[in-house]
Amino acid sequence: MRTRLGLPADAATAWDSFNYTRQGGSGQIANVDDAKEFEHTSNALGVIGVTTEQQGHIHALLAALLHIGNIDITGASERVGAAIATDDTACARAVELLQIDSTLFCKWLTKRQIVTRSEKIVSNMTRAQALVVRDSVAKFLYAHLFDWIVRAINQALTCGDSSAPTASFIGVLDIYGFEHFEHNSFEQFCINYANEKLQQNFNRHVFKLEQEEYQREQLENWTFVDFQDNQPCIDLIEGKLGILALLDEECRLQQGTDANFAEKMYKQFAAPGPKPKPDAPAAFFQKPRFGACEFTVRHYAHDVAYEAEGFIEKNKDTVPEEIQNVLKASQGSLLPQLLSDPSASASDSAPPPAQPAAGRLSVRAARKPTLGAVFKHSLASLMDTIEATESHYIRCIKPNEAKQAWAFDAPMVLAQLRACGVLETIRISCAGYPSRLPIPDFIHRYRILLPGPMEPLTPESSLDEYRALAGRILAVAFDQQPDRSQVGLTKVFFRA
Repeated sequence: MRTRLGLPADAATAWDSFNYTRQGGSGQIANVDDAKEFEHTSNALGVIGVTTEQQGHIHALLAALLHIGNIDITGASERVGAAIATDDTACARAVELLQIDSTLFCKWLTKRQIVTRSEKIVSNMTRAQALVVRDSVAKFLYAHLFDWIVRAINQALTCGDSSAPTASFIGVLDIYGFEHFEHNSFEQFCINYANEKLQQNFNRHVFKLEQEEYQREQLENWTFVDFQDNQPCIDLIEGKLGILALLDEECRLQQGTDANFAEKMYKQFAAPGPKPKPDAPAAFFQKPRFGACEFTVRHYAHDVAYEAEGFIEKNKDTVPEEIQNVLKASQGSLLPQLLSDPSASASDSAPPPAQPAAGRLSVRAARKPTLGAVFKHSLASLMDTIEATESHYIRCIKPNEAKQAWAFDAPMVLAQLRACGVLETIRISCAGYPSRLPIPDFIHRYRILLPGPMEPLTPESSLDEYRALAGRILAVAFDQQPDRSQVGLTKVFFRA
């Protein structure tokens, strides 16, 4: 099979032969047997109804993606344009496995077609633009394969009747959280945007639970706990004149550039004049003192400096329609199936296109949604689902990078706590009454604070007697400072 897929014979070093797998610096994970994992995966695919023949097509598609990453695109200058050598072995392997037209595939990897009202213009791409398209094709195919496998799993779980309405479900959202690297681009921007929305939901969830417990315990003389909402930062990103809107506006221009996009942001959010209010979206944007095409967003976890270079190309639908047509014309059985299913299209997650006004005839074709618009719409749908369900949160903290026992890297853990929003959760709790104990446990632990002997409480003692005793202990402990403690119906609430 390795020979048929064009993979090196030595499985231990095969990862170093491909651009997409060598970037991690290693192809091995400690205590992980790739052969056994492959066997388990194949068996699992069989359980959900994926036949051996279909698995072979999946292997061919994944191998083709590795070869696509090795396609060598040349082009010394913008005037010369990008090009692929006719004897490029990686390209030949990829088109063979995908069973597509080699000439058309190479053509549309390096050229773009602009459609006007009267004609179609074909122009050369730069090498940088062609590399973005090449990698986007690989991501495009991988995403569609992933969606296809998810649909196969759902089909198996519903016993073949996936159209039946779902009465209930359990959803698992697995996301590490905030990303802050030495170089941050469009990918990190989208991930951190998603985390801003999820963090806002998490804060409000904790805030709501806090207030509900105070009301349930019928506490007196308390005010609603306030917390710093990150809505201004979200408005900076997704508002009508936010970063995504400015990015989409620049993408619609034929000569749009990353530099112009950055300049528009500077004018919108960092124009000379009075300092913006602390809760204004512009207060969460910073223009760098030195260097062009950069901007900083003050996220809830950390200030992140983004490099605007590449935002335009990445935000566009960088898999041209011409390449999609080449892929759909594949002679294989799996690839056309992946791309022909409407539910597999990323554009389904995009907002519906605007309809022309009544009485007008639109002469323009429907504009393709940008990746930013698709991501924003998909994120809004996710938040609606979360709001409609009962959420439970699990925060996983890695104590050290080496995965060693009894090793605790304090700065690393602190960074994760901040990125996961745990510190903000603690701050919300501390704004109210962070310490709370059931009344009997509180009395058992702190009754020693009362001077002199006291009448012991018995199981027959009334709840009011328990509450009265807890109040006496609090009065001694906090020296008549009622704002620092309260006795609820079943619990004692206090802060040190």
